[in-house]
Amino acid sequence: MSLLVTAQDGFSETVYGWHVTRNASTESRLAELSLLGCVLSPAFDGDVFDYTCAAPRSAAAVLVAAVRPLDLDATVTATDATALQDLQVRPPARMHTP
Repeated sequence: MSLLVTAQDGFSETVYGWHVTRNASTESRLAELSLLGCVLSPAFDGDVFDYTCAAPRSAAAVLVAAVRPLDLDATVTATDATALQDLQVRPPARMHTP
């Protein structure tokens, strides 16, 4: 973007220019997290980062039903989705898994 300043004489000019950049967001918290197949404890809060998930003994899988970052441009990646014996933890399809 630039501005052109013209003096009263109509001939003398100065151009001021600049580039506008937008800083990248540093927001990496979730706005929403819900699981199917277990009860999340404590209840989800974007400022709480450690949860337990009580799944019934008969559960074959725990599904991540919904996950939404506060910054919608952020990337959510499922990590350490290891299973307890036969219990599978499956992220939603729109979530990146390495």
